[in-house]
Amino acid sequence: MVHLILYLFLFSVRVWDLRSSTLVGCRNMGSNITELKFSYDHRYILGTAGTTVNFWNAETSILENSITAEVDLASASLHPTHPLVLVGGINDLWVRVHDYRTGQQQGIYLIFNLNRLFKCIIHFDFF
Repeated sequence: MVHLILYLFLFSVRVWDLRSSTLVGCRNMGSNITELKFSYDHRYILGTAGTTVNFWNAETSILENSITAEVDLASASLHPTHPLVLVGGINDLWVRVHDYRTGQQQGIYLIFNLNRLFKCIIHFDFF
């Protein structure tokens, strides 16, 4: 097992091996990074920057998928059982649902209650 730390610097993510104190990787995101997190099962690392969501394999750090939305993104979540991605924009209260495989937008929802938005992003309770 490799012990890593992720460091966000401007438009890039730097990955360090804590045992050897060496830089093992760097990914340029192209825009300001708004979120970086593990998927529910820790299989992927999700990163949002600008209008793009990237999905890296958490074990190999290989970019496995990328989805582009219509708006600048603040957050993204991968559905635990369906190939769906839920994204939230920075400047609006719309929640967009995209197909993980094709990247196509499947739906859009206006959220009036921010508490509901939080629950939606974490639990996908719209589905």
